[in-house]
Amino acid sequence: MTDAALVALAWRLNHARDYDGAIEALADPASASAFNARGFAYNGRKEYERAKPDLDEAIRLDPGLADAFNNRGYAFNGLRFFDGAIAALTEAIRLHPGFADAFNGRGFGYCGLEQFERAVLDFDVALRLQPDFASAHYNRARAHAALGQPEAAERDFNAAIRLNPRYEALSFGGAGHSLRVTAGEGRTHDCRQKSQMTTVNIDRFE
Repeated sequence: MTDAALVALAWRLNHARDYDGAIEALADPASASAFNARGFAYNGRKEYERAKPDLDEAIRLDPGLADAFNNRGYAFNGLRFFDGAIAALTEAIRLHPGFADAFNGRGFGYCGLEQFERAVLDFDVALRLQPDFASAHYNRARAHAALGQPEAAERDFNAAIRLNPRYEALSFGGAGHSLRVTAGEGRTHDCRQKSQMTTVNIDRFE
């Protein structure tokens, strides 16, 4: 198969969440697109350390490939290197200003640095670009909760559940119950009350 055909196959497998199959298909990547697709697959397996060199090579081969910067940002977020994630995602946005996924990822990075106001601004843009973006609604709900904005948090959380019911499992009580968020040392705070959090469990973001 040609490189282009292998890349197309890998993306079909990635979209089916068959990350092992995508990696196998790209055992010998020969282009920026191939390295990017394999890096995405490693991100899907949460093997961020293995994703990073593939994404670095994709960017070296094609410095204008916004998707590779986006995937690098997600790898850095997975590694909890939030400054690096924000830098990579800012470059993705510079290359592709309408990239909703990059705004969502950069918002995640700002949440990791506890810069929740900046995070909300990025989630706002992501949702203007893609109103049905469940992950951005969920992440903005968490950021609003951390800022002590329970009504806004609950609206976004309910929107996330409507768009993707799997988020209901993260609501600490299911539909119709108060949204609760995890803080340091396993404590929880009811979002109907003003939050007193000083730290937020970043694993609760998407």
